[in-house]
Amino acid sequence: MKPINLAGDWKAEPPVSRGEARERINILLVDDQPANLFALEALLDGKEYSIVKAFSGQQALRCMLKQDFALVLLDVVMPGLDGFETAGFIRQRAHSQHTPIIFITAGSGNDTHVSRGYSLGAVDYIYKPIVPEILKAKVHVIADLYRKTARLARSEEALRRELEERRRADEAKKESELQYHELFSRASDAIVVFDCVSHAIADANKAALKLYAYSRKEFLGLTADDLNEDSDGPKEELLELCYKTLTRKHRRGDGSSFPAELTYGTFSYKGRKMIMALTRDITERHKAQEAERLREREAMQRQMVATVSHELRTPIAAIKASAETLRRGGVADKKSFPRFISIIESQSDRLASLVDDLLVLAELESRKVKPVPHAVALRPYIKQFVGGVAPIAKRKQVTIDVDVPEEVLLWVDRGHLAGIFQNLIDNAIKYNRKGGAVGISARRGAKEVEIAISDTGIGIPTKDLTLVFQQFHRSSTARALSIKGTGLGLYIIKTMVECNGGRIWAESEPGRGSTFRFTLPTPDALRAEPSSASAGSETE
Repeated sequence: MKPINLAGDWKAEPPVSRGEARERINILLVDDQPANLFALEALLDGKEYSIVKAFSGQQALRCMLKQDFALVLLDVVMPGLDGFETAGFIRQRAHSQHTPIIFITAGSGNDTHVSRGYSLGAVDYIYKPIVPEILKAKVHVIADLYRKTARLARSEEALRRELEERRRADEAKKESELQYHELFSRASDAIVVFDCVSHAIADANKAALKLYAYSRKEFLGLTADDLNEDSDGPKEELLELCYKTLTRKHRRGDGSSFPAELTYGTFSYKGRKMIMALTRDITERHKAQEAERLREREAMQRQMVATVSHELRTPIAAIKASAETLRRGGVADKKSFPRFISIIESQSDRLASLVDDLLVLAELESRKVKPVPHAVALRPYIKQFVGGVAPIAKRKQVTIDVDVPEEVLLWVDRGHLAGIFQNLIDNAIKYNRKGGAVGISARRGAKEVEIAISDTGIGIPTKDLTLVFQQFHRSSTARALSIKGTGLGLYIIKTMVECNGGRIWAESEPGRGSTFRFTLPTPDALRAEPSSASAGSETE
């Protein structure tokens, strides 16, 4: 066999990927006679074949380096590198080792000739002159076999990749599960997993078993509802609470209870919707908060004692000075006597008002006396109340307008409601201008009523607006106008509103009046529908 130079002068074309032209089969035709090559190409021309022609053995080998072929039709007799030698080189390359070769020869087909061809990997012989039907049939058989082999190889490769992906997925899943169990079991916070529908507990870590004082077997026999202290209380729709934090009172296996902070999250496991609850015992947090509240209350009480002492000192000093003046001969002074008596009376009234406010405030803040709510029809109640303050408004030449729907009902302590209206309407008249107006309106919401009491008076300075509900605070305008007051009225009103489940705030613009808005619940909000007899007695 002659040595050959495969690095000869051949065109530097980019190699064709093995994945390309899968629909068309690549066939290499090798013959030193161009006429023979074009004749073969004409016989095999069709959509299913992609024909490549080589005019020598060397050129055929270069084509084999650039792309894969399903079949090589190789002429035996060629100058230089003949067909047998070319076939030998094709077989030496691993990638083309099994490429089918059909020799084309004009020889007689003696046994030695044929034996050599088959030893070099030939799959068949075609003798010249070529019979087109025989050529087409043999090429078709090999092309069909190539397609089937390629499909099988692709299927095997796809199956191999799928199996490899599954293996990797299984390994990743096992690793993830190991990490989950490691984190789950070692977590310092209690974690409970339960079914979203039945609430049956499916899993719990060591911290949860310790927190709830159960053995694992006992705990897995419970439901999430069994952990709630208030088993008769309302049941939340847990799906709506996911990724939210709630505080509930939970029960341990030994019968004790503790405040629990719960954070819910959902996940799917084997087609089931599961909920994971992260539970923390916040007993110590509650103790710290209670201690902080006590410290704040003590500080407030100390401040209040100091403020009350100051507030009491002024009227006491005025009363004492007037009394001493009268004792030293002022009684005989007919001109001064009435003035000192008036001072004593007014300062006594101021003391009485301050003491009354302090007693009311002490009662509210002690929480010993709970509000006793009743259903109150707001419109007739306000009409009756306005009738009582009408003389005061008339003296100030202030009109009172009421815009309250007939059907509005409140669920409130009647004594507190009277105190709220008394203070706010008195202030609306007191701080109003001559010929001004007071408006009382109400708007019913889903579970509460918003009531507004507005005036056309002097208004509240912006700097005082956020302070009006603090103890002993009096606005700079009230002090400048020498309007009497203890500075406790709005603080008491705020406490009364909040005791009854409402809230209060103020809106004002200096020189253009003020509006105090507050809310109170309706009977529907508290699920406490009164009987007709009770409602009638309270709404008359």
